[in-house]
Amino acid sequence: MASALQSSLVFSGAGLLLGAVKLVYSFFPLFNITDLLVFGVGAFLLVRRFPVNFLVAALILSLPATAMSLYFVSGLGMERISSGVGTGWLVSAIAIPISALIGSWFGARRPALR
Repeated sequence: MASALQSSLVFSGAGLLLGAVKLVYSFFPLFNITDLLVFGVGAFLLVRRFPVNFLVAALILSLPATAMSLYFVSGLGMERISSGVGTGWLVSAIAIPISALIGSWFGARRPALR
C-alpha cells in the first residue's frame, strides 16, 4: 500500500501532466467533452492504483487544470464571456472537478489494482 505522501505526489504530478495535456487539446473542437473523458478516466485509474480518499484525490488531480481555466476566464472578463467568447473555458472550470470527482468515486468503489 502506498503512503499518503507518495499518493499525493503522484496525484499532483498527474494533475500537472493533465493540465499540460489540456492546453494541447483546447485548440480542437469538443474540448469540453474531452475534459470529461480525460479527467474522469484519469481519476478513475489513479484512485484504483493508489487507494486514497476519493474527494482528496479529485481535488488534487483537478486543481492545476481548473486553476488554468479560471485564469483564462478571469483574463477574458465577464463581458466577453457573456457575449460568447471563452465560454468553453468557463465550462471547463466547472466540468473538470466534477468529472474528476465522478471518476474517483467510481474508482474508489472498485478493488485496488496491484
